[in-house]
Amino acid sequence: MRNKTTMEMSICQAENGFSLNELVKNVADAYEKKAFADILKMNLQLTQEILIYLGLAESFADYATEQQRCHWHIKRDLYHMMYQDGGRFKDSKPIQDALAGVLAIELPQDDFQKVSEQEKSDIEERMEKAELAIDKLIGYFDGCGYSTAATYIRRAKYGMFGYIRRWLKWGLISPRASSMVERVMRELGRRLKKTAYGWSDKGATKIARIILKRFTNAREWEDYWLNKMNCVGNVVINIGNYKCFSQNLGQ
Repeated sequence: MRNKTTMEMSICQAENGFSLNELVKNVADAYEKKAFADILKMNLQLTQEILIYLGLAESFADYATEQQRCHWHIKRDLYHMMYQDGGRFKDSKPIQDALAGVLAIELPQDDFQKVSEQEKSDIEERMEKAELAIDKLIGYFDGCGYSTAATYIRRAKYGMFGYIRRWLKWGLISPRASSMVERVMRELGRRLKKTAYGWSDKGATKIARIILKRFTNAREWEDYWLNKMNCVGNVVINIGNYKCFSQNLGQ
C-alpha cells in the first residue's frame, strides 16, 4: 500500500504494507484479554487506512455533497411560497408548470459506459441552461416582490440537479423525487402507529422488515411463501356448494 504504515498501538507496522499475520495476532491477543474496545479500535483504524489508500474517503465525501432536492416538492411548495407574498393560484400555476418543464431532464437508462460522450455533453449543456433559467426566475421573483419564493428557489437551486452531476461524475442514477421513500415511511407508520397493537421492539422490528421486503423485492417475498407453504397443486377451497381447485397457489 504505502512504503510504511504507522498506526496507534503498533498495529500492522510493516515496511512493505500491512502485515496480516501481525493484525490477526493483535486481534487474537485482544480477544483473549476480552479487550473488545481495543478490537473495535483496531478495526476502525484499519478501515480508515484502507479508505485513505484507495481514495474512497474523498470520493464518498464528494458524493455526499451532491444533494438532490425533491423535484415534486419544489414545484408543489412554490405555490405556498408565492402565497405568502400575496400570490394566488392564477399567478403561481403558469410558473409551476414552466418550472416543471425546466426540471424535466431525463437521464439515459442504458449502461453509462455505452452512452456517447456527445449525449453526456448535451445533458450537461441542458443542465447549465436550466440553471440559467432558474436564475432568471429568481430575478423575476425579486423584481415582483415575491421575496419568500425567491429565497426558497435560491436555496433549492443548490440541490436541483445533483442527480445529473452524480451521473456525469460516477455514472450512478439516483431518484429525482423522494416519493418512494415517503411511500415506504408512510406504510411503516400506518402499520406501526397503532396503540392497540402494543408492538414490542422485537415485533415492530419484524413487521418493519416484512414491509421493507415487500417494497424492495415483492417477487422474492411471494416466492418465499410459495415454497414455505409447499401447497402447489394441492389447493382445494370450499365455498358453499362450490369447490375450487388450483394447480398453483398464485392462481
